[in-house]
Amino acid sequence: MRSFWSNNSCSPTWPGLFSSWLTSHPPLLLDAHPPAFPLHPIPGCTFGKATPEDISQLPEFWERWFSSSSRCCIPLERIRRSHDAGFWDIYIVRRGVQVVGSLVRRWVTGLHVKEAYMPKAGIIDFFCVHPAWKRKGVGRTLLYLVHNGTTQPTPPHLMLWESYLPTIPPMSAGLYWKKECRLGKREQLDEAEERRVWSRLVEGRPIWSEYRKSEDLHIYSLTSGHVVIWNTWHRRIPQGDTIGIVLACTGSVHELYDCSPFGLLLADTKYEGWDFNGPFQWGLYNMNTGFISSQFPLLHWL
Repeated sequence: MRSFWSNNSCSPTWPGLFSSWLTSHPPLLLDAHPPAFPLHPIPGCTFGKATPEDISQLPEFWERWFSSSSRCCIPLERIRRSHDAGFWDIYIVRRGVQVVGSLVRRWVTGLHVKEAYMPKAGIIDFFCVHPAWKRKGVGRTLLYLVHNGTTQPTPPHLMLWESYLPTIPPMSAGLYWKKECRLGKREQLDEAEERRVWSRLVEGRPIWSEYRKSEDLHIYSLTSGHVVIWNTWHRRIPQGDTIGIVLACTGSVHELYDCSPFGLLLADTKYEGWDFNGPFQWGLYNMNTGFISSQFPLLHWL
């Protein structure tokens, strides 16, 4: 993947970030009309947009290979709904009929990065390569497919890594903190109330998006406020309970410990009683921010 970022006009750089920070330049696109990348054959493989047959393999493929620290358990119907509605662009590398690499671009509408506004931005997710096919150009080809398949002008794309990549300046970086919770049912707000709460939560945030009803982001009421939790579709090994990430909280997060829709919660904030989990880094492709946030972006994606 490193070769994708090198000699790429859409790749942010540390000198560019520091220059924009020193001169207080607003976040800007790096290259609105970048050239397409040449796609090279991968011996024995074909690649392109996913077919229905490819999509049917993805739940098992992701459960086995997407993460070594947790198990990705996303239902097939969830994938199909987003793909068929045009919310997800799914790119595949296959060996014969077997999927050996995948990447999903999820769309965000109304991205705000401080002073900058973009009507549309992409999130790179489910970027997964079968272990036997790593270092064979599969990951690079998937990233090239997304780059080449983007309409002009090229919008920014965000990507989350659960590690630090020092060669790529982050848009946001920090530490995960974790808390085990007792599973319990909580009612989500209706769409109208979610929209009102969202409009208050984004105030003062450096990176946020406009509200869209999402299957993956849930807003719950607390006694003294609200909490937004991202359903990651991951389960802990070996416990099997679900993992959620707290994106914003205006009340007492302690209320969730005895009645939570998720067995394990992660957050970018060290609340009392939470334990260290590990680093995270959000990268931003084709945009120079001029700053690094320590908060998770507050985004609604489809």
